[in-house]
Amino acid sequence: MKNVLIISEGKIKARRVRMLFGMTLILALLIFGQTVSAQKEQDVIAQPFKINGKEVKNYLMEKYKLRKHDVSSSLQQTPNGPSGKLHLRGDIVPQNIANAKRMKNREDRARAIAGVFLKEEASLLGITNMDEIREMSIDTFTSPYNNLTTTNIRYQRYINDLELEYAYIGITIEHDGNIRSVSAELVPTPPELYEAVKEKILTEGEILKIVKQDLESAGIDPKDMRVLSIEKVAIPSPPYVIWKADINLKKGGGRWKYRINAFTGEILEKRDALIIN
Repeated sequence: MKNVLIISEGKIKARRVRMLFGMTLILALLIFGQTVSAQKEQDVIAQPFKINGKEVKNYLMEKYKLRKHDVSSSLQQTPNGPSGKLHLRGDIVPQNIANAKRMKNREDRARAIAGVFLKEEASLLGITNMDEIREMSIDTFTSPYNNLTTTNIRYQRYINDLELEYAYIGITIEHDGNIRSVSAELVPTPPELYEAVKEKILTEGEILKIVKQDLESAGIDPKDMRVLSIEKVAIPSPPYVIWKADINLKKGGGRWKYRINAFTGEILEKRDALIIN
């Protein structure tokens, strides 16, 4: 009987060892899989953005006959489009620009020329819908030395009427109709962003109430609060829509900037705007 018990206990111990080994192996495989997946995702994001199979600098230098130091690009490839900054300068002449150059009105001509460039380089600029690119300002400068004009146009990208934070394109057109420079910051747009901008969000009044409660909890009288600006914007990562508030305090000269989840009211960031990081 004693021998039977010893054998049974041995079998149980062996079974436990096998189960423990199996669980350890499964856990190791899961961790390894997650690590490989994360590494693959990181590798995708870290890859330089290419257009027509070419590096951005090479593509622009060849197409517009630019010099190497006339093109600066930090564009990276992401699953949802290019991300980063782009700057180029020189005599940039898009194709099919002849009709635009014939327009009489200076600003209309500049808009038409810039429009040709935006459509021609939509893939480079990550533009999938031209309606998302909105003109924010147009300014014409006339040189006092030679009386020649330069027109600057700034565009902002919007997703469902919400400004996509930091996403802009600036184009400068010279008097001869050639584009002198292009500067842009490109922001990827995941599918989740397009879904999020359709959802109901907290109102401006509800956001200001959250800010007042936060200041009050810090011992600040909400009556001293003066709203310098408040706006809702789209961003490329969760929660995809936020409220930004810039608050000045009448007493003590304090100034706070908030970033708040537009759906839950959670304060994502609060920083002293008077402190330079």
